[in-house]
Order: sequence, then structure tokens, then C-alpha cells
Amino acid sequence: MKLFYLSLFATVATLLSTGESSGQINPTVPPLTSKITGTVWQDQLPGDGIRSGEPGIPGIVVALYDADDTYMEHVIASTITDANGQYELKANAGSYRVRYVYPDGGGNVAQAGFTLAPARVGSDNTINSAATIDEDNEFAVSEVIDIANNETISEFGLGLVPIPGTSTFCDSKSSQVTEWNDNLLLPQSPSSLATPIRVTVWAGEAVLHPYVGVENIATESNYDIRYGGIATFGMPFGSGTPTPNQEIQTQSVNVGTLPAYDGTTDYEGASGRLFYNVASFGVAERNTTNSGIITGQFVGSGNITIPVNAKSYNTVVGAGNQAMIIRTFVEAGACVIYRYSNNPLPVSLAKFDAKAENKVNQLSWSTTSEANSESFDVERSRDGKNWKKIGNVPAAGNSSEIKSYAFSDAAPLAGVNYYRLKIVDRDQTFALSGLVSARALGVTANITVYPNPTADVLFLKSNADETVSGVQVFDRNGRLVQESAAPADGINVSKLGVGIYSVKIIHEDGWVVERKVIIKR
Repeated sequence: MKLFYLSLFATVATLLSTGESSGQINPTVPPLTSKITGTVWQDQLPGDGIRSGEPGIPGIVVALYDADDTYMEHVIASTITDANGQYELKANAGSYRVRYVYPDGGGNVAQAGFTLAPARVGSDNTINSAATIDEDNEFAVSEVIDIANNETISEFGLGLVPIPGTSTFCDSKSSQVTEWNDNLLLPQSPSSLATPIRVTVWAGEAVLHPYVGVENIATESNYDIRYGGIATFGMPFGSGTPTPNQEIQTQSVNVGTLPAYDGTTDYEGASGRLFYNVASFGVAERNTTNSGIITGQFVGSGNITIPVNAKSYNTVVGAGNQAMIIRTFVEAGACVIYRYSNNPLPVSLAKFDAKAENKVNQLSWSTTSEANSESFDVERSRDGKNWKKIGNVPAAGNSSEIKSYAFSDAAPLAGVNYYRLKIVDRDQTFALSGLVSARALGVTANITVYPNPTADVLFLKSNADETVSGVQVFDRNGRLVQESAAPADGINVSKLGVGIYSVKIIHEDGWVVERKVIIKR
């Protein structure tokens, strides 16, 4: 078992408890105006360090440190890569380095899923890999980044090269206020392949406290408080040893002295303190070589479900009484690494790409070797989890030369389309490629908001395979007047006044459709 946490230390302590806040105080968090962004992607073998249509990797931890923090002890910001492998770190003007934490086996190659791609190949830093191994810590880190206020720098992606003889799949859940429960879904190893000889499940969490406040309501007092996030992952290893749950607990610490109560519980006067944007992260992993567990839990045609419970916690030691406020967000990710006795794929993919050309998504891929390969099934998905076959391309069969293939999706879905290849061998065994994505230009779903006009309720109807995550209603002045999920029983607008409104339908992949509606009574 491997478990560790990263802490942010300050010079004055804060008293905390779980939940969002006590009392009516709602601090205004100072804005963070600088952004560092990038994409973590799976660099196809042999790994050239340049992204060219290769799929992003969700669930990878990315953290920000001051450039002079040699041993990376004080986290400035942290996050988990999203479904497309993208991340965003927020800070203010300064000099920083980015650290990337991924399933590298912690020094044990037998448990690793990826190794680093070559860094800064070519001159375009928006598509090349940014990280090297730091000699002081043996961490994967970027070069120093100098950023100004109100500036966005998008030159810090990371290429991860699959370890030969392994297949790695990852999933993530975006930042949510605690407490929350959700599931991470990871595909099983297809039963058509050889049974893996080792399975490793790697998990990570990133924690943000937008604000933490303490108020001393008694005489002068010392205090020592520790707080953070706890993410509990239900590991699919069955009962016994190792135990089925893995808990990751991050920790931040504040210590100091507060004067006697000044008479006002505002967390900002003489007897109070406020701390903003406190970040931390942690990772852990479990692995097994037990053939019974591997066959029973990890082999098949479905998904492994990893339930996640995320919450905040605190402890405090002090001589007096203190009041507190706190707000906590947690995001989580996980990867499963299947290790085989040899290369599980009947072909060696050198490249897999998807590009939009007007209303058509063009797919292309190439192989460096093939052994008894029969064909490539092209599969498409709206969410990266539920797949449908949309075409088939014959394979070369046996080859030791580079072979190139192409497929056109002439009827893509509106929004982002995810693609993968089902690589079928002549004996009908198969393996799955990584994912690529493309958004066809000018393709829209037929989404209807009805009845229009309406008096009290709106419904959504779509003929497309879309997943709606939320609905926003804006008045004619552009003000947000209502926000909700998309319940099957409709959206209640009975409290809105008569007039013309703009309804924005937001999909899970970030795609937005806007419709005008009239409320009339």
C-alpha cells in the first residue's frame, strides 16, 4: 500500500470543521487572475513527445508550486485532469513550476502504467510535452513559468508513453463541494485477451478550500489546527487483504496565537484570521497478482465501478474557544493498469487521430506491425463510456511495415464525438485502442424547448444522443434568473415574470445550445 499527502503550511493557525460555514459570514474570496493550462495525453508508442490527435488522459493530478520551493512542500494549487485530459491551475502573478503525478509505479516498473515522453521536442510548446524528472525530488516537473496577472499560459501539456505490455484506463470526477458520493468507471480487460498477470488501481484526489476562517471568542489563545479532504475509494479487490477500501487524506496545517475576542465575530478583526485558496492533493495505489481476484473482478466486457465518498475533516488543539468557517471542494480520479506477459494488442498502433472537416469527422491511424489482424471496428461514443459500432476497416493481416488507414464519420453527433478502435484478430479475439475526439463543425442537435410560449413549465426534447447536465435561464438584460438540472418532470418557471427569456442547455462535455422562450400568462 502506498499513501501520502501534500500539505500547505501557513504561519497562523485556523480552526476548522466539516461543512461549508457557520453563522452568516460569507467571505469574498480574492480572485486568482492568472491561469496555467495544458493537456495530459497518451503519447502513442514509441513516444515522440508531440501531441498529434492522441487521446487525453483523465484522472491525472497536476499541482502548482512556487519556483523557489525546491522540495515542493507548499502546494499553491492542484487539480485533476478532466475527461479530455485537460487541466487549469489558477494563481496570481509569480514564478511557478508545475508537477504532474501519474501512475508511474512509485519506482516499481511492474506497477507502472506510463513513463514520460521526451520534453520540449520541436518549437511549438502548445503541443509538446513539458516535464522532465527533477533531480532533487525525482518528480515529473516543468521548467519555471513566469506569469503576470490576468495572463493565461497554455504551454504545459504532458505526454505519457504506455509501458510496453500494459493497458491503462483512467476516469475522473470534477470538483464538487463536500460531502459527495459518485462512481468512477474503468473498463475491464477483455476476456478475449490473455489474463493480466498483475492489476494495479491508482487513485488521486485534489482538494481546495476557497476560504478557512477562525475567530477567537475567549481570552488570548494558542492553537494548532489540521484540515483537508478525505476521499475513500471502493477498491475492486474483494474482501480480505488488501482491504476493499482505500482512503486518501490530505492535510494542511496552521499554528499560531490569536488575541482575546474583540467583540465581533467577523473572522477578520484583531481576534480573527482568514486564509484563502488552500490547496492539497494525495495519491495511493493497490495492486494484486491473485489470479482469482483478477479473473473475478477485472476480466470481462463491462466496467469496474469504483465508488468514491469525498468529505472534509479537521482537528484542533487550543487553550481557548474558537468559532470557524470553511468551504471544501474535492475532485477525484483513478486509473487501472493491466500488465500482461506480452503485448496484448494484435497490432502496434503508431498513431490514431481524429479531425473535423466541416460536417465530417475524419479518422486516421497507422500501425508499425500486425500479427494475424483481421479488421478494425470503428466505435463512437457521446460520453467515452457507452459505445456504438459505426464502421469497419479491413486490416493488413501480417505486416512489419507501416500501414495507414482512414475512416470518415459522415454523420457525427452534435458536440464532441469520442472514437476508439476495436482491433479484431483472425481468431476473433480483440483489443481496444485509446480514445480520440473531434467536434464536427456546423452539426447541431434538434433540441426543442416546449411549450413555447409557456406559463409555468418547460420541457426539453432532443433527437440526439446528448446528456444534459444543466439548464440556465437569462432575462433580456443577460442576467441569470434561474439555474437547474434537467428533470424529467420539467423546469418550473412559474415564478418568472412574463417576457422573453434565453434558455441555455448545457451538456456534460461543455457544449451549449441556446433557445429563446416566451413566458406568457
